[in-house]
Amino acid sequence: MFGGEQRSIGEIQKADPDARRRALLAVVVLALVGAAAVWLFQKKMDGLTVIAERDPAAAVDALAGMVGWLSAGFCLPLLGFAGYGLHLAYRISRSRRFPPPGMAVIRDTPILNGVAAVTRARLLAALMVLLAISAVALPVALTRVVETLAEAVERNPGGGRGGGRFPSPASNIVEHKGGGSTPRSLAANRNPKNRGRGN
Repeated sequence: MFGGEQRSIGEIQKADPDARRRALLAVVVLALVGAAAVWLFQKKMDGLTVIAERDPAAAVDALAGMVGWLSAGFCLPLLGFAGYGLHLAYRISRSRRFPPPGMAVIRDTPILNGVAAVTRARLLAALMVLLAISAVALPVALTRVVETLAEAVERNPGGGRGGGRFPSPASNIVEHKGGGSTPRSLAANRNPKNRGRGN
C-alpha cells in the first residue's frame, strides 16, 4: 500500500522458540540478581546505620563507597541496553523494516515497512537517549547528595570522627546521697549560688 510505506497486510514474523527460551532465562537471571542486590543493599544499610550512631563522618565515607558501587551496577547495564537499543533503531531505519532482517522475535510480530518502520526506529532511538541520560543523571544526583551530607557533617562540631555521640538521658540526672534523683537543669536552678548569679 502506497509503495510499501505502511504495514504489510497479513505479513507476520513468527516467534523464534530459541529466542523465547533465551529471553525467559534472561528474565529469571535478572530477577535472581536483583533479589540478591536488594538483600545485599539492605545488609549494607543496616551496617551503615550502626556506624552512623557512633561516627557520622565514617558513615558518610562508607555511603560514598556504596554510591560508587551502586552507580556502577546501575549505570553500566542501562548504558549497555541503551547502546543496544540505538543500534537496533539504526538497523530498523536503514532497512526500513521492523523487525529488521535477521532479528529473532519472541512472539508473532506484524512486519512494518517504509515510513511506519522509520517512525518506530525514531521513537525507539528517542527512548534510548532518555534512558542513557537517566542512567548518567542518577549517579550524579546521588554523588551530590553524599557531598551535601559530608559538608553538613563537617559544619557540625559534633559530627566529626568520634564526636557524633549524643548525651544519654541518664547523663541529665543528678543522684542524691540520701536517695532519689533530680534533673540536672532543675538541680542547677535550686543551687543558691546559681540563684545569686541570676540576681
